[in-house]
Amino acid sequence: MKPVALMIRPDRRISVISAVYACLLATAMFLGCNAARNSGISAGDPVPWTAGILSFLSALAVMYAYLLHISSGGAGVCSEDARGPVRLSALIRDWAVMTVCWIPVFLAEYPGFFVYDAVDEYVAVATRHFTTHHPLLHTLLLGGCVRAGEVFFGSANTGIAVFIIAQMIVIAFLFAWVISCMGRFRVFAILWYGLFPTVVMFALCSVKDTMFSAALTSAVVLTVRVLHGSTRRADCISLALALLIMMLMRHNAVYAYIIYACVMGAYMALHRTGTLMTRVLPALGLAAVLCIYGLVNLSLGLACHAESSEHQEILTVPIQQLARTWSVYADEFSPEELKTLYEILPEETLKHYTPELSDPVKAGFDNAAYEKDPARYRRLWSELFKRHPLSFFNAWIDTGYGFYYPYAIVNVYEGHQVFTYTYTDSSYFGYEVEYPGERVSLIPPIDRFYRWLSLDDDIQRIPVIARFFSMGAMFWLYAFGMAVFIYRRQWDRLIAYMLPFCVCATLLLGPTFLPRYTVFWWFMLPYLIHSTVSARVAGNEEEQQIS
Repeated sequence: MKPVALMIRPDRRISVISAVYACLLATAMFLGCNAARNSGISAGDPVPWTAGILSFLSALAVMYAYLLHISSGGAGVCSEDARGPVRLSALIRDWAVMTVCWIPVFLAEYPGFFVYDAVDEYVAVATRHFTTHHPLLHTLLLGGCVRAGEVFFGSANTGIAVFIIAQMIVIAFLFAWVISCMGRFRVFAILWYGLFPTVVMFALCSVKDTMFSAALTSAVVLTVRVLHGSTRRADCISLALALLIMMLMRHNAVYAYIIYACVMGAYMALHRTGTLMTRVLPALGLAAVLCIYGLVNLSLGLACHAESSEHQEILTVPIQQLARTWSVYADEFSPEELKTLYEILPEETLKHYTPELSDPVKAGFDNAAYEKDPARYRRLWSELFKRHPLSFFNAWIDTGYGFYYPYAIVNVYEGHQVFTYTYTDSSYFGYEVEYPGERVSLIPPIDRFYRWLSLDDDIQRIPVIARFFSMGAMFWLYAFGMAVFIYRRQWDRLIAYMLPFCVCATLLLGPTFLPRYTVFWWFMLPYLIHSTVSARVAGNEEEQQIS
């Protein structure tokens, strides 16, 4: 007897999938447009409504047309992932091409982009005073390289350059391996990885998100291979290692991993044959990876004597909600409520409230006061939420709408002064070299180009081109791919790409929206295109027979 899902006519499935995708996109456009224009929901503004309706109609038409196209055999006639042994010569060739493309940018930005918490990680190593605020593994690697440069070569720039060059070599090799796993689109992938600015600037950036995104990209490709039936022990070990590095590079990845591991473990248990132990072995292996992460993280913390008394990272959204509600409705607070609020968020701190960035308020959060009586402040949050739910909702969407709104302009740091400049028009990329490094550009025209991309909003406003640089556009491109996987019943790809979506969900509880947090979208794009366009339609013959 056929499963119930197979009894649905193809045209009905196409309609349902297209309608769901269009509704989700329309909702995102409505919320994002409201947040960008009004810093919250404004039902009287016709522009978000118009954007939502137009997005719904266009998304419905495009998705329906594409699914109809592939259902008739117009796509999916190509080969699956390359399954044969990787040719070393091709791997080295692709690695060399990408490295050659990156070298001029490295020389133009020497010693590399040393930015985004880089100085904090350096200071932690230099002073031997560690906290768990930043991943300890990355802190030791980055800070250790910079300190080694100072000690052995008398130059922080040398240490930064060594770290960036090592990262370039590893990232280029990873991209070459991803390309080797693709049956088609290899030329596009080489050009994308070698030349597209967002990929290049993060490949040459010291931020932890680069290593994290590289590990996440590897995990997605390896998950597809393992779920598609790869019996190679190397694939399973590599997948476990990629997942482990992913969690060690970003704390929020642990939550995404737990969801991914539960789904993947259950899927493999249901679809594997053999004894009970054979079926549950993958789930046990995934649980073991989580345990190893916990042991490694604990060991690093003990070895470094790292402090872990901060709460503001996990309380980012509640802090921002309290600050927004105070900024709008402070006159409605009772004296007792104000007293309680000021205990953890002083009045001077609350005056720095910025809708799209929680850092100015979060920085003044009193952890010691919060630890004395957490329940007291939770009650305050609960009472204010009951009275001002819309204010709480607006505070939440303001710090995250850039992740799903394709037309968001990334300028969350406007007016903030850093080491070498003040943000004015754009916060797309950090660009600078923080202390103790110093920019020594050997190719000034390229340096000016990347400064323009990073700090000027022109690139974010150019029609069509701007979408290639947009986090929101990337999100919906991947959502389009997920819809295709659902239609084709390609559960291996659906589970694999579920991992970055789970990571993205955790970002909605973060302090702001920046491309650095979702650079994995750009790292995985060639493989997504290959997966979406090249894969066969699962069960296509059965659908034709049923219809």
